[in-house]
Amino acid sequence: MGRALAEIHALTYPKTGDLAADLSLAKLLPDEGDEDFAARGYGHAMLSEAEPYLDPALAARIAAFLDHDPIAARDVLDVPVLCHCDFKVSNPHVTPAEELVVLDWEFAWAGPRLIDIGQLLRWHPPESFVRPFADAYRAGGGVLIDDWRRLPT
Repeated sequence: MGRALAEIHALTYPKTGDLAADLSLAKLLPDEGDEDFAARGYGHAMLSEAEPYLDPALAARIAAFLDHDPIAARDVLDVPVLCHCDFKVSNPHVTPAEELVVLDWEFAWAGPRLIDIGQLLRWHPPESFVRPFADAYRAGGGVLIDDWRRLPT
């Protein structure tokens, strides 16, 4: 799992955005003028898409949270990479020729690597899975920040 995700994340992008079929950037996401992925800009971009379906009071509360949350206010969250965005243990498969393939790419985009890692670990797998995953991810060239498992406060 770690090696496969490191290989996926080896493809980096200059900006965050939606991808074309050839994996080039098709549509940039708003980023409030930052050079890299900004959590606040991403949050507002996604909120603008969901807002027509939300209660106006809820949309206002979400916008206020994004504007005042210290994590969302950080200028740079990560370098955009090829982000599978649904990476979980049921998506990698081994072919009869012993090649590893990853399925289920409909949510892929150029985004932060920690989205894929968070998706994989959101069910709180045992340490016997997490540590080998992290070791294989790093050995495969994947970048994990120091203290990557701790949520910033």
